[in-house]
Amino acid sequence: MNTRIIIAAAIASFGSQLAFGQMGGYGGGQPPRTTGGQSQQMQTTTTKTVMPVGVKGYVDNVIGNSKDHKFHMTVNGKDLPLTPVKFHEEQKLGAGKSAMAVDMN
Repeated sequence: MNTRIIIAAAIASFGSQLAFGQMGGYGGGQPPRTTGGQSQQMQTTTTKTVMPVGVKGYVDNVIGNSKDHKFHMTVNGKDLPLTPVKFHEEQKLGAGKSAMAVDMN
């Protein structure tokens, strides 16, 4: 019993390191190269991207980034601007999947 718990804990620990890329030697750790005795400075920029949650979050994100604040869709080669009217209740389909209907004009 105790050996099963220890083995499970070791596997979970190893799996979490792989999942988050924290395994030793992975991802570089090399010092920056210099050429001709001159050191080069690198500037890195980090941007925080917030992912929308669910269908409503996705539609709100697309509408917010649109110039005319509409949800654009291409139908038969033509652009169709839509405005959401009603978000219906989310339906659970099982296996971690769900569906949601949205009425649009």
